Amino acid sequence: MNRIFIGLGFVILIGCAKTPDKKPEENTWITGSIPQSGQSIGLFDANGYELVTNSVSSDGNFSLSVNTAAGAYYQLRCKSTLIPLYLSPGYNIQISYDTSRRDSIIIYAGRGKESNEYLLAFSQFESINKPAYDQLLAKSEEEFLLETRRYRSKSEAFLNNYQEHHFNLDPNFISKERARILYAWANRLLHYPESHIYYTGEDEFAVSDSYHDYKKTVNLDDPDLISLPEYQTFVKAYIESEAEILQKKGDKRNRNLIRFDLAKQLINESVVRDFVMHDIVMDAIQFGMDMHGESLVQNFLDNCQNSVMRAEVNGLAEEWENISPGNEFPSLSAYDKNGLKFRISDHQGKFIYLRFWTSKCQPCISEYPTLINLADSVNKGNLVVVDLNLDEDQNSWSNIIKTWDQPSILEVQVSRSKIEQVKKKFVINGLPRYILIDPNGIILDPVAPPPSDPSLLEKLAAHPIALN
Repeated sequence: MNRIFIGLGFVILIGCAKTPDKKPEENTWITGSIPQSGQSIGLFDANGYELVTNSVSSDGNFSLSVNTAAGAYYQLRCKSTLIPLYLSPGYNIQISYDTSRRDSIIIYAGRGKESNEYLLAFSQFESINKPAYDQLLAKSEEEFLLETRRYRSKSEAFLNNYQEHHFNLDPNFISKERARILYAWANRLLHYPESHIYYTGEDEFAVSDSYHDYKKTVNLDDPDLISLPEYQTFVKAYIESEAEILQKKGDKRNRNLIRFDLAKQLINESVVRDFVMHDIVMDAIQFGMDMHGESLVQNFLDNCQNSVMRAEVNGLAEEWENISPGNEFPSLSAYDKNGLKFRISDHQGKFIYLRFWTSKCQPCISEYPTLINLADSVNKGNLVVVDLNLDEDQNSWSNIIKTWDQPSILEVQVSRSKIEQVKKKFVINGLPRYILIDPNGIILDPVAPPPSDPSLLEKLAAHPIALN
């Protein structure tokens, strides 16, 4: 869930302007050449939101410009190429590759190259020195703390040494990189108690009374760090861990509701609080909207100050509303293996169990026998099982269904040009996905149980005609 700041640092919009806002002028430029000709290239902020995009020329050259308000972390994406970047107003970064090397190392030039060269250098340092934490997690608390502290000290020494030999490094960047090391360390400590149980198979495990003293060195209210991935991870994980503690103490509320309330209570800075609340709500309604999700959406809209985040949450909630139970099933353009158009109306008077899938989805392939079993055991002329494929490559679909060839299941495919439209219309954020439709073409359940779930038969049993 393939999951918004404006520019940099969460520009918060409060109230409604009477006239359209003037588009900010670009103050940061990124140009260069990458081995991905003929593709589109985009700059994304720390939360994965695309800020600007452009095409890569046939010779691999590209150019992007964006408005940045303060130094922050970004990611340049072009197909499988991902380049982490640190940008600040006035930066004019040029990027190229040293193709003479087997690892095709990135070369930076222009204003801001020093900060980004450090990111590359630290990544190389990390690949050599970073401990195997999955092994450390099984060790005793004393050994774990020793190794994590040792690596933190080594990372700090690397930063100090690098700074001594590179006088042009941005002081704001250095400050953020120190925070990166701190919060990476804090994340490891935060996850250790729970992870230790997982890796050792122990039923119970308790850390010492002083173990959580490390929390005194970090905080949840630093808006200057909001673009730092390690800081984002820590704040979200901290709220999650506090919610787990409350549930263990007997709090019976939905976990997402607990997390949301904790974010409101523990985080004072609106920029950070909005980020965490947004993450919780999007996580809660990404794959469906229940009464808890509806409550969270309303709570979020009442409390969030970031207008762009509000718009995204509201937009997703409206998409779910369009396919909520009781609504008519939207029009759908799909065809069977013979090229004949599939229409829901052609099966009026019958219940329809619709599955969305792709050939790249292994769970979709694995559960097919269960889908056959459902179709053969329940289908008495009143239930139609429709298998709706979303592959961009029609050959992948046709090759698979040739091996399946099950007459009890209606195999259809969405045309390539309509795939993204269908995904948006039916809020397809994960596969497989199921929708249950009644004989009048009305949606009974937009996120129906899988064929192996006994509750699916219970839903059908509530409508005796489906099983007769």
